[in-house]
Amino acid sequence: MPIHFYKLGELFKQRAVIQKERTPAWAIALGLALYAQGLSLRRTALTLAQLGVRVSHVAVWYWIQSFADKWSVWNGPLPERIVVDETQVKLGGRPCCGMIITASRSR
Repeated sequence: MPIHFYKLGELFKQRAVIQKERTPAWAIALGLALYAQGLSLRRTALTLAQLGVRVSHVAVWYWIQSFADKWSVWNGPLPERIVVDETQVKLGGRPCCGMIITASRSR
């Protein structure tokens, strides 16, 4: 499924993840996605520069911190054990992956 970084950037603006307009919202969304895929801070900044958006690796680090602070999914202390189960099914003839993450109380 394609990711529309322009739409994702607009969503970030609406949810107040992005507060300054110095960098285009789509570029911040793309930068977060690149970092989440395993690029380093410097490689992410370099990739954005190749697309015409000049930012420092420190700016990318600030985006990550801002995103993590405002979009944290877990409220409260972390459980001692987390169980992850992944499966692949076909939907409409196309392979799709599903994942379930839960906090386990027993070993």
